[in-house]
Amino acid sequence: MAGRHALLIATETYTDPALGRLTAPGGDARALAEVLSDPSIAGFEVTTLIDRPHHVVGEAIGEFYRGRRRDELTLLYFTGHGLKDDDGSLYLAMANTRRDSLMFTALAAELVDRAMAGCPSRQKVLVLDCCYSGAFPAGKLAKGGTDVHTLERFQGRGRAVLTASDSTQYSFEGDAVVGSAARSVFTRHLVAGLRDGSADLDGDGDVTVDELYSYVHERVVAEMPRQRPKHQSDVEGRIVLARNPRWELPEYLRHGLASPIASDRMNALEGLKRLNRVGNELVRERTSAEIRRLADDDSRTVSAAAAA
Repeated sequence: MAGRHALLIATETYTDPALGRLTAPGGDARALAEVLSDPSIAGFEVTTLIDRPHHVVGEAIGEFYRGRRRDELTLLYFTGHGLKDDDGSLYLAMANTRRDSLMFTALAAELVDRAMAGCPSRQKVLVLDCCYSGAFPAGKLAKGGTDVHTLERFQGRGRAVLTASDSTQYSFEGDAVVGSAARSVFTRHLVAGLRDGSADLDGDGDVTVDELYSYVHERVVAEMPRQRPKHQSDVEGRIVLARNPRWELPEYLRHGLASPIASDRMNALEGLKRLNRVGNELVRERTSAEIRRLADDDSRTVSAAAAA
C-alpha cells in the first residue's frame, strides 16, 4: 500500500496579543489527527505541530514534502490566523508572528506553494481552516479587497485544496480586533464525516476528497450561512482519504433482497454488482457474499443471474 502522510499545524497562542481570538485550533488538530491515524478509518502517518514558531513549521513542511514518491498521498492541514498584508500577500500566522513583521515572523503562502510544487506526489491535499484578516488597520485597504483568493494561491497539478473560508472576517484598529472570527465548524464537520463514515455519500465504502468537501460544505452553510467553504482539484482520478468504518448494505438493497418478489431481488442483484465493481475491499467482500447467497435463490432467473 502506498504511503499516506499527514502534517497537521495549529496555532492558538501568539506573541502578538492581537492574534488571540480563536477557538481551540489545537483541539481541532488533535481530533483530526486521531481520526486520520486510525488504521480502521484512514491509516495516515500523522505529525502534529501546535504553537510552534514559523521557522520550525517551515522546516517541517520542507521535510514533509521532500523525498515523497509519486504514488504517495500527502495531506497538509493548517488551522489558525491567516493574514493578508497591504500588498495582498497571504501569510499563515505562527506562535511568534508579529503583524508588523510578517515577512520574517510568519509563514508565507508562497513558500508553502513552492514546497508543494517541488513534491512529486500526484495526490497532494491541502486543508486550510483559517480565520482571515487584514494585517493592518481597517482604514488601510489591502490590494484585492476582502477576498483572500486562497485557491488561486495554491493551484497546481496533483493538488486538491479545501478551505473553510475565502474572505477576511475581521480587521484591526491599532491593537484592537474589530469583528469576530467564525467558530471552527469546518474542522468539526470534517472530523465527523470521516469518523462515522457519513461523508461516504455514494455508499461505496470510501470517502473521497470531493465527497468530504460536499458533506462539509452543506453542513457548514446550514449552520453558518455567511461562511462559504471552497474547493479546487486538479488530480487524475479520485483521492480516497478514508474508509467508511460503519459501511453496511444500503437500505434499498436490504429491502430488495428480503422481498418475496423475484424482480425486486433481480434489481437488488444489479445493485450488488455495481457496488462490487466500484467498492473497496470490505464492500466487495460483503456484496460477493450476498451474490453467492442469491445463487441459491428460489427463482431460477435470479439464481442463474447470480451464478453468472
